[in-house]
Amino acid sequence: MKREFVTYLLLSRCQALGPIMACQMILLVVALAVAGTTASAADPPATPQPVKAPDAVTVSSADEPWRVIESVLTHPRCINCHTVTDYPRQGDDRHVHQFRVARGPDGRGVPGALCAACHQEDNQPSSGVPGAPNWRLAPVAMTFERAPGVALSSKALCERLLDKRRNGNLGLRGLELHLARESLVLWAWSPGTRKDGSLRLPPPVRQEELAAAFKAWTAAGAPCPK
Repeated sequence: MKREFVTYLLLSRCQALGPIMACQMILLVVALAVAGTTASAADPPATPQPVKAPDAVTVSSADEPWRVIESVLTHPRCINCHTVTDYPRQGDDRHVHQFRVARGPDGRGVPGALCAACHQEDNQPSSGVPGAPNWRLAPVAMTFERAPGVALSSKALCERLLDKRRNGNLGLRGLELHLARESLVLWAWSPGTRKDGSLRLPPPVRQEELAAAFKAWTAAGAPCPK
């Protein structure tokens, strides 16, 4: 039976299903349709990185403010959606997102598998699906990766953050407000639970510590590592 006909039959059933079942079925169909196109076979698996518990990083030296900022930007809660690929990653081990969902033209998924179809405005404990307002991927221009699953170097990440041609023309004050107010940034400190009830880990410093580090980094002239 042709894939197009199978897709038609399954999608026609979604109206009779509950939202969770419909969401899972749609994503399964889209995964079959786009398999092999959203991820390259050469994409190396991400090497799991140890994730520090909150308070593991503190501002303690002249160059530490940037290190604190970097520890948040490269944490899975942030970098999983700041990917260089056409798909997001998920989990602390940064594996490819289930169903191989695609980025789409505006970072919000593709027709039939939009991010908002599963990711609501709040975390969903019963299904383990995380949620926050305006759920989406960051623009490719603001990827924090140098290769699939591999973070930028500290220097390159700093320069990327400050590049107004990439960051939406934000200066230091604009970046400070983005980190303090953007719903998806704030979600990182309230990431909810997985389906099995286990807690997702937040970044290694509290949001207030990130804000303090950013102010200290700005006051020092926002220097990037050499």
